[in-house]
Amino acid sequence: MKSKEIVPFYEVCPNAGEQMRVMPVRNHPRLPDGDYGLIDGFCADPDCDCRVIYIFVVSASRPGVLASITFGWEPLEFYRKWMRADKVDDVIRDLKGPALMPMAPQTEFSHALLELVALRLKERSYVDFLKRHYQQFKDALRRNRF
Repeated sequence: MKSKEIVPFYEVCPNAGEQMRVMPVRNHPRLPDGDYGLIDGFCADPDCDCRVIYIFVVSASRPGVLASITFGWEPLEFYRKWMRADKVDDVIRDLKGPALMPMAPQTEFSHALLELVALRLKERSYVDFLKRHYQQFKDALRRNRF
């Protein structure tokens, strides 16, 4: 496993219980009806503490990743310092997100899915779920040194 690789949570923590959240969508003007899975992934460097989550939106009715989204729960200033930047710029804003990941799989549904995921990220329970996964993932990497 390469250290800068983004790896889904379930690959490192296959027995950790709930692996992903499902977002049911009905009667949305820009999305087909269906259940959309939110797969969280993380940087595979055990020593990196970037506090960034990569959310990949999938659907059983369509192949591949429909949207790739970044989200960091810390304030912008944390990411500015982490990036060793003089000021907050678009790269740092995208890292904090939620934002569509540049140079990652996107589709005609990505913007609408980003809007729905951004709403979901306002739910404390979902952010807490993701933060727990982040910690479990990093702990497993450090224990196992993949």
